[in-house]
Amino acid sequence: MLERLTDRERDALRLYNDLNSAKAVAQKLNVSHHTVYQRLGSAKDKLDAPSYMAAARELVEAERAANAESFAYEQFGVVPDRFSSSHSVVSGLPWPFPTPGRPENDLSFGGKLIAILGLALMMMAVAALYFIAFGVFSSALGHS
Repeated sequence: MLERLTDRERDALRLYNDLNSAKAVAQKLNVSHHTVYQRLGSAKDKLDAPSYMAAARELVEAERAANAESFAYEQFGVVPDRFSSSHSVVSGLPWPFPTPGRPENDLSFGGKLIAILGLALMMMAVAALYFIAFGVFSSALGHS
């Protein structure tokens, strides 16, 4: 029966087992809590479980039984983060700083150079707008 679950349903069940809150699961997965309830409900129906928590426990226990080595790692606190990569379009873009989906800056030299130049241009634009606004306000105050 577990093979009928989608990856998204499995992710929702695993997190629900850990967090026990659909809203916390929604924050972790970057989706609405309505989407989480939909995934949990679908998984609960597929597993014929009486509750979301029962479905979550069934999945987690089955995965632990199937993968004893992974369970041993979890017992010693070495748990790989299953949810480190987000599924949004923005998280797939290379950023010049670490993000939840990409904990390390893996930009090439050219990418870093472009990011630095882009930030420098934005800072100059903000400074120019500041000085223009300052000039407008000081001249307006001088004429009154």
